[in-house]
Amino acid sequence: MPAKKRIRFKSKTSIIYFLSFLFVSVILLSSGLLWKISSLNGKLALQPSISKPSVVASANRWIMQLKEVNFTGTRSSELAETDTDYPFAIQSMTRINDDNFILATYQNLYLWNKSKNSYFKLQKPNNVKSWHPTGVFFSPFYQRLFVANYTGNDLLVLKIQFPETNQSDKKTSSEFPRLILEESLVHTLGIKGAEGIFVSPMGRYMSIANFDGKSISFFERLDNDWKYRWSYPLPSAHGTVIVGNSVYGSGTSIVEIDLETGKLIKEKKSIGQRDILFTTCINYDFLSETLIVSDTMAGKVSVLSKDLDLISEIGENGPGPANLDMPYCSYRFSGDLYILSTFQRRIIEINSQNQVYSHYFDGGWKWLEGQANVYLYPSSGIWERTTMTNAVAVKIGDLYYLPDYGSLRRVDGQASLYLPTHGHLLSPKSAPGFYIVSIAQSKDYLIIIANSSDTGILLQRGTGRFGQISLEQVGCWALNDRVMCPRGEYSLQYLVSEKSQMVEIKSLKSIADSLSVSVQNLESEFTSDAGLKFLKTYKAEESSKDSVSKAAKIYFSKIKKTTVPFMEFIIISALNKF
Repeated sequence: MPAKKRIRFKSKTSIIYFLSFLFVSVILLSSGLLWKISSLNGKLALQPSISKPSVVASANRWIMQLKEVNFTGTRSSELAETDTDYPFAIQSMTRINDDNFILATYQNLYLWNKSKNSYFKLQKPNNVKSWHPTGVFFSPFYQRLFVANYTGNDLLVLKIQFPETNQSDKKTSSEFPRLILEESLVHTLGIKGAEGIFVSPMGRYMSIANFDGKSISFFERLDNDWKYRWSYPLPSAHGTVIVGNSVYGSGTSIVEIDLETGKLIKEKKSIGQRDILFTTCINYDFLSETLIVSDTMAGKVSVLSKDLDLISEIGENGPGPANLDMPYCSYRFSGDLYILSTFQRRIIEINSQNQVYSHYFDGGWKWLEGQANVYLYPSSGIWERTTMTNAVAVKIGDLYYLPDYGSLRRVDGQASLYLPTHGHLLSPKSAPGFYIVSIAQSKDYLIIIANSSDTGILLQRGTGRFGQISLEQVGCWALNDRVMCPRGEYSLQYLVSEKSQMVEIKSLKSIADSLSVSVQNLESEFTSDAGLKFLKTYKAEESSKDSVSKAAKIYFSKIKKTTVPFMEFIIISALNKF
């Protein structure tokens, strides 16, 4: 996914901008397409075996804790570890009919058959230059797929063209489904970095959540055109839904807006007793007349009244099938609850009979089979907003830090080290960066892990040496001296000996060469005033150990109350040691 501007985590809004993800909208039941999909003769994807689901222990499925759920009813796609065409991190979903859905992963769209847990990657439509599908919504009224195309700054209206059979020779004219571009909607005020989309049941209204535009915008269909009506400001807008005469939006808060006037009716910055961190989507269940909300940073799925009062809530971010892992969206279709547990590559389905299915797209957490109820993190008391307050603090340099969202936070709360974002050093392009952080530790080493990254950061205590750990998967969490991942549990000792690559520390050039980047790229990691002053001194007097040591001492004294980049910090620490 595209990198967003690097930021320093000084506020909740700053933390939110570190995210690259999105929202998806609620969808009504449609029909008439199932026979076309089933006629693809098994070419959608692999078809794994299906085991019988178990029944949730709690009678009230909205109040149940996921730790009480037995996830033996698992459907899992059997994928080779080298397969890169499966849904990597599902962030939004829309339903075509009872068994077929469209999934969006920020980079691709997939057609998913639920009963087979099979999928097919849909090719980018012709004449679309920038393609980063975020929120998706299939309108039964228009029989069209509406796609919030984030980097394209447009709203795409697509026709899903299924294979048609030639009656004379019974051969298909097109082997696979295709996306046909019919409209590309652009509007300076109404569409800017869109991540959420909703179209009203009879097709008259459309609301859009604009992340970059920091707004919820509203359009009305008149004759054969969408007319812009209004926008309402909402920081980090990701989700939107239209209910009666109200338009709801979600981001750093949840707002209810009057459909006719565009004026605020109500705003909530908390759900129940807890503050909202980042509500990435909001949907409406027409059967129960309730709102379904996902707070991805909190790991919570909540049911709210139309007045935005909390009815019930489930979930916690953590490892294993008993937890969620950044649920970017949740829905309720015809009485069935669907939760997108994004970095587990999993869709959780709880049907109206309280049966639970876990649909994995990479065979996740099989090694915990038979132990699905193991709740590896406590259900409450571990998080204070985004900081893992009950974690063991670790010493880096002369100070102690706790794992935080996208950063390491000083124990005294005065400053942080913010970790690499997408595309930066030790955060490869294959992963979005460091989101929820945890730390594995031993007497000699620290490994900084994030659920969203397939690379860990290795620090050798007291030496200034650092490197990276190749995890080859996302969804990993550190617990003491081990790391738990979807494919297994790994000791810190094993990761250091078998999966590590240390950086050669002799000079800026040797560090850059070890990381396969240019010296200029490495120098771009220095962004704080103190860091830039150190860099200037180091480049001017690189051969003078005393000058470098003095500059490093000044740097560390100046940043005690300042948030700085983690990479800047460890590079200076390393150069000071060597």
